[in-house]
Amino acid sequence: MKHNVWRMLVVAALLLATVSLAGCSMAPVNVVVEFDPNPIDVYPNEPLDVFVTLTLNGVGVFRLSSVRLTLKDSSGDPIMIPVGLDFENPYIVPMEEPYLVPGMAGIPVPMGWLHEHLDEEARTLPPDAWLLAPLPFSLTIEFFDTRNNLRGGGTLDLTWHTI
Repeated sequence: MKHNVWRMLVVAALLLATVSLAGCSMAPVNVVVEFDPNPIDVYPNEPLDVFVTLTLNGVGVFRLSSVRLTLKDSSGDPIMIPVGLDFENPYIVPMEEPYLVPGMAGIPVPMGWLHEHLDEEARTLPPDAWLLAPLPFSLTIEFFDTRNNLRGGGTLDLTWHTI
């Protein structure tokens, strides 16, 4: 009798653990993105380069394949680009190669330098960006998986240097 109760408790604990893990894997895993350094100095015709660290909010494995870059003002709203300037906001660029993200909740995954994943043209703000008034306060970088689902992003504060 005592052994049966013990076995039932073990089975219940295993069942609870299985249901918990299944629940984690059913919801899409997202990432919180951190940049170093932050803020970053922005110079004309020089590509941005920061070290990217991802932290997952669940258990899972997925591939990141594209990035959306959005220039924002000091209140966090996207900058409206006047007609005649030669760039879009936001703009989406594919990564050079999809990046495999394996991980567990709360464990940081160093993704590496931004130049390892985006080409120089995608990381260089166009000269027309310096014509915006006021200059954008931050750049939001959001990552999408191979199915074009948003997986997460972060904000990179900008310090502008004049032309």
